[in-house]
Amino acid sequence: MLEKFVSLTNSEIRRQKDRYAEQKSVVSETCNDESKALFGILILAVAVKNNHLASSELFDTILYGDRYKAGMNEDYMVNAIPYLGSHTQTKGIPFASYFVKESTRSIQGTNRNITTNNWFASISLAEKLLMTPINLTIVGTLKKNEREIPPELLQLRSRTVGISLYCFDQAKTLLSYKTKPNKCVILLSTF
Repeated sequence: MLEKFVSLTNSEIRRQKDRYAEQKSVVSETCNDESKALFGILILAVAVKNNHLASSELFDTILYGDRYKAGMNEDYMVNAIPYLGSHTQTKGIPFASYFVKESTRSIQGTNRNITTNNWFASISLAEKLLMTPINLTIVGTLKKNEREIPPELLQLRSRTVGISLYCFDQAKTLLSYKTKPNKCVILLSTF
């Protein structure tokens, strides 16, 4: 019965696929494992009388714990590229920009968000990720030597610990948070 469900679902997906200009995950074919996970989630939702909830509520761990997440894929890695030190060929692109663009190639154009640390984040990279056809947003900490960071966000003397300063520019937000008397964290977010 499961094989018949998967076969009929895949034939319907193939039939509907031409209606979409771009291939997205919603039009990729399914498999037995995905179908079993879907059935498990549906049966559990009915059994505990959660079948009236939106899917965003079902997977909210604060509201319902991890019971529905058990049916989700545990493979969280999207893509990986080996770093070979100075032998890595980046085609003249800075290392951080190269690795972010290459590792997100499979999700470019999907309007998703990526999270990075200060080694991979920069304002210039964030601007490039926002452009078509990449269409990705980013959240990440920045190194304090970025020339695009306004000097006011780096001044610590006049601020008390725990105080934040924000700076907005088109689709970018910078946050400067003073964590200790002589330390602040700069966070970049695009939308």
